Amino acid sequence: MYISNKIIKWETMATCSQHNCQLQNYKNFDKCILHCPKTTDYQDAKLDGSLVLFYNALLEETINQVSTNNTISAVEKLKGFLMGKNQDFYKEKQLKNRLITLAGIHFPERRSDYFDYEQFLGKIGKIHFIKCEYYLNTLELKESYVLFDECKFNEDWSVYDNKVLENASGSSYLRCIFEQEVEVRYWSDSESEENQKKNKIVVFENDLFANCIFNGSILLEKTIFEGQVFKFAKGMEPNFQSKIDKIEILGCTFNSRFIFNNYDVKKFTCHNSIFKEKFEFKGREINFFEILNTDFLKVADLFGNRFINFIMEKCNFEDVAVFGNCKFGEENNKESDSKKSDITTFKFIVFLDFVNLSNSIFFNGLDIETVSFKENANFLKTKINPKNTSRDTFRIVKNIFDKVGNYIEANTFYQFEMKSYLKELFDEKKYLKMLIPLLDWIVSDFGQSYLRPILGIILVGVLHCLIQLGFENNSLYKIFTPLNSFFSYSTHLLNNFAKNILPLSKFLKDGMEFLSLLFYIFYSSLFWQIIRVFKRHTKR
Repeated sequence: MYISNKIIKWETMATCSQHNCQLQNYKNFDKCILHCPKTTDYQDAKLDGSLVLFYNALLEETINQVSTNNTISAVEKLKGFLMGKNQDFYKEKQLKNRLITLAGIHFPERRSDYFDYEQFLGKIGKIHFIKCEYYLNTLELKESYVLFDECKFNEDWSVYDNKVLENASGSSYLRCIFEQEVEVRYWSDSESEENQKKNKIVVFENDLFANCIFNGSILLEKTIFEGQVFKFAKGMEPNFQSKIDKIEILGCTFNSRFIFNNYDVKKFTCHNSIFKEKFEFKGREINFFEILNTDFLKVADLFGNRFINFIMEKCNFEDVAVFGNCKFGEENNKESDSKKSDITTFKFIVFLDFVNLSNSIFFNGLDIETVSFKENANFLKTKINPKNTSRDTFRIVKNIFDKVGNYIEANTFYQFEMKSYLKELFDEKKYLKMLIPLLDWIVSDFGQSYLRPILGIILVGVLHCLIQLGFENNSLYKIFTPLNSFFSYSTHLLNNFAKNILPLSKFLKDGMEFLSLLFYIFYSSLFWQIIRVFKRHTKR
């Protein structure tokens, strides 16, 4: 029911404090029924009469802005058309070209009933909402060109694919604030939630959010985006850092650039999606980052991010992928405390072009066993915690450095590979196979330490000298006299064996042939280790 043809007079005579509003204040507010804060309870608003008052006031404001004929009969006809009481093809066509500006209005919750103001707003061709606040979940203005400019959304908000009113940013939402969850997916007020989720795909032709702040979460589901989802228009660079609880992307296709800078995210998940243009998400902090079964057809730039938990599985990168200067895992997490589940995982990933992982740190280890690198990858100055990192991961990184001729870095990862191999043998109790790798680690740290073999030569030389002096002074036989006959017989056999090794027999000391042979083997092995280490540190 429409209360009056005239603007409603309220109990108090005070005028609304909203700029250019001549309506009288509502109850104890310093603003009118249009501009005062609203309750989030629909039934309360309906019972206390505020809903009908708001409906009539908004209808009156709409009529004032679109009416070109102020006669009573013309206003009544226009009012009847807007309220759906009569059909007027001429007015319908006429209103499609009209623009109304609604500033500072607080919109209460709406439902599909008599007080649904969406029904008459939907007949207006162009609507510019400026600094309005919303206590509802969506506005389905199918045929209107709409711009939400510096508006605030206090409840969960479902984005409808409205046509965009022309503006400098080209976006539907400009400098808006979303306090709760934002959903971008197929939505219909007349369909059940279950039916809406059945393979319904919606296409958004225009850009969506420009310089917006999100204080809740974001859901993008089964949507094709022809324009940018997030953007910062030229000359409107952000002066804020927004913290988003969660962004979830499910079954979407992005035909324009996806730029998601200036947003820290607690949880970022992307499943079964395609990015056909550049994907850029740089310099941010993300607690949980998961991308599954997703294709990146152009450059994917995640430079300088801080990932606490990172999982990527069954993804294809057809262009350059950038993970440089990133940090993965808990920085202060002790090596002994890190768990297998904390490891940074790239599983069944195909990189068809260059991959940059330089200067990155993997605090909890790295798993790239099932990654396919079709082109070169850059792991320069990358730090990987060996805890939970598999031997195959170190082998892959080693081979990448070998391929580009960076043998020094390759040798470093060879060292990690062999240590991991040694641990594998120990865990599998293959102690016999451990012998040679264990000796290699003890003597030279797998070819990385030249001090160990030099120290070994000194110790072996001192021992050799002491034994030789003891032999010349007959002191060796005084060590344990009860076994002298056994030692005498054993050394006689061993010395005869050593004499028969012809190339070395002339270098063996008489009476100490077998011991001399052993020391020559020790010396040769240690000198070879020194040469090996120097070659690995100086190879070109």
